[in-house]
Amino acid sequence: SHDNKNSITQQMYFIYYKTTKQGVIFCVLLAKYLLLYHLAEVFVVSASKRKNRYHRMIKVLVTGANGMLASNLIDELLRKGYSVVGMVRRRSSYRGVQSENLELFEGDFKNPQHLEAALQGCSGIFHVAAITDQSLLKYEEYEAVNSKPIATLMNVVVKSGVKRVVLVSTANTIGNGTWEQPATETKEWVAPLSQSFYARSKVDAEKIFKTYTDKVECITVNPTFMLGRFGTSAGSNQIF
Repeated sequence: SHDNKNSITQQMYFIYYKTTKQGVIFCVLLAKYLLLYHLAEVFVVSASKRKNRYHRMIKVLVTGANGMLASNLIDELLRKGYSVVGMVRRRSSYRGVQSENLELFEGDFKNPQHLEAALQGCSGIFHVAAITDQSLLKYEEYEAVNSKPIATLMNVVVKSGVKRVVLVSTANTIGNGTWEQPATETKEWVAPLSQSFYARSKVDAEKIFKTYTDKVECITVNPTFMLGRFGTSAGSNQIF
């Protein structure tokens, strides 16, 4: 069952984390795999469990397609039979898989015209694009990409008739937790995370996003640290 799978995963995490250095990397890779699996499954519907509620999506848009998470997500979506539009500022920056079912759309998600064109024929969107660099010195630099454009994006989404939006946020927007008492959305958001400009921009993005729940189905995911294919030495993969 789903609960049993979660229990087994937690046990595996605990054993590796407590016993080996390699376990840290194992846990990160396992979490990344589970995130990609569940992200893709957001658009897969079990007719026996959700009869007449949703239909399997055919064509979806993924923003920030040149990033590590988005590139792996695109691969997973293609494997599940979706047609994917990957939005990038430059096609040459894309390092992911190639497929006849993948269209690379060159544009800026902050530009309403570009976004509207990219969403043509799409039933859903995964908004992955973001600034994740932790070294920027001004909140406004994060805000300009991570939070301010969310309202514009959602207005275009509603206008385009898109059915479902998945916003990729971060676990940094959730209060601190422990193995015994995991963090939840109800936990108090405190320092040091509350002092991070990046985390603040993501919190603001989630707040704007939630104001559209009465117009379109909104789903937020909060991934943690990631390693994997299509990453670069300038990102989290530098741990290797």
